Amino acid sequence: MRRVREQPYPLFRWKTLAGALALSSPLLLTALVGYRLFSLHGSIGLYRAVPGVRLAWRGIVLLSLLLPLATLLMLRREYASGARNGRGRAWLVVLAWLLMAAAVLLPTSVYGQITSWKERRCGDKPPLLLITEREGSHGIPDLALVFWTVEDSRNRVEWSKAGCPYRTEMEECPSQTHVFFFRDLEPGSEYYYRINGSDPMYFRAPPSGSEEGLRFAVASDSHFGLEGADRGSIREALDSIDRGEERADLLFIAGDLVDRGYDDRHWQEALAMLGEEIADLPTAIVPGNHDTMLGGVDLFIRYLYPWNHSEKGAPELWRRVDAGDIHFLLLDLEWGAESGPSGQREWLERQLSSIPPEEWTVVISHHYFFSSGGRLKGAMRYDDAQMIEAYVPLFREGGVDLVVSGHNHHLELLEDGGVAYAVVGAMGGKEPGPLERVSPASVWRGGTYRGYLLVEVKEDSLLLDFRGCDGRVLGSFALEGGRVIRLAEEPAAVP
Repeated sequence: MRRVREQPYPLFRWKTLAGALALSSPLLLTALVGYRLFSLHGSIGLYRAVPGVRLAWRGIVLLSLLLPLATLLMLRREYASGARNGRGRAWLVVLAWLLMAAAVLLPTSVYGQITSWKERRCGDKPPLLLITEREGSHGIPDLALVFWTVEDSRNRVEWSKAGCPYRTEMEECPSQTHVFFFRDLEPGSEYYYRINGSDPMYFRAPPSGSEEGLRFAVASDSHFGLEGADRGSIREALDSIDRGEERADLLFIAGDLVDRGYDDRHWQEALAMLGEEIADLPTAIVPGNHDTMLGGVDLFIRYLYPWNHSEKGAPELWRRVDAGDIHFLLLDLEWGAESGPSGQREWLERQLSSIPPEEWTVVISHHYFFSSGGRLKGAMRYDDAQMIEAYVPLFREGGVDLVVSGHNHHLELLEDGGVAYAVVGAMGGKEPGPLERVSPASVWRGGTYRGYLLVEVKEDSLLLDFRGCDGRVLGSFALEGGRVIRLAEEPAAVP
């Protein structure tokens, strides 16, 4: 009688299938988590730009392969040995499945840690006066009073030009996000508002264009939440911009307001300081790579751009702001040209063609085009060839006068093809290392000083003052007819 060969493994038929699924589950989970993480806004740019992130993700993928393989080899060895009893066999099986548990928990815990921070609300966000893209009847942008509350609430705002009766606006339904629009403001006039009967807050509507000498400031890269951020310098810069002798009429922050955009604690810290220092100053904030990484774009929109939603619900983070004969084009370029949303370049081309050549055009983005640079995490942060190729020809042909960016943490003025480029990423994040390469386009560099750029618009020139956080002028220039003219420079500005 022929004997049926005994199966060397107890996992057969459905047990074999269950075992195969168990052993393959870490790889399947890693694939699902990878798909989800890399579908989040800014994740691919983070992976490409930061070697540590690449190393960590490759380690997770490798472990999701090696741990199940080690488990399979251990179980195979045990069952192939023919042992049926013994404490050693039990410990070996326990160890094998502990390895499997680690392989399963690793990708899921990484995903849970990253995504959970976005939902951990840290408190109410104070009111800010934000610049909208809608132009009022007097030629300056409408403003939006924006704030956010942890609990749903229904609020009343009263506002008016100074000396005139209040007009009252009441929210229809309770919500957490609150937006009130101040429309058709008269240039240079003083206004005031109050929320739910509080003490009034005064603000001044910006002047209209070059005839009234509009003055705007651009700062970048405060990185709130970062342990090494210089909060004293940030506060000093905001105070100088809003209450200095030459107060700005508009403030643009060119990205990286916070260090981890998916962490609400960083937004709480940032918005608390902005609410204390510049609640009366019309402000617009351009998205930076740190603001929007790993889904932080949701919080960016909720706190800083809540009125912007397309019919499909996908927000566009680029826009145009007009103030008389001055036109600001705010771009969404967080990691570089490859991270630019589809349609943005075509939109920019249309906007430039619609602006009369004799009027002023200012472009603001987070990522730089021309810049001197040093080495950061293994990568050289220097003139960006992809950004230059994709956008600089448009700037030259479209009559752009000034391009202001951040991302690199220093102050610098550059010139190329009749267009001035300013780098202003020195608001308070980490200090830059040494500049290992100086851009051929560089005109002036501010060394290790922290600070911002203040621009005064004249009918025939732009006056550019690079200032320290205390308001002290480090370098002063004029832009006339496509030429950069050096006016003054403090000798100590470039250590």
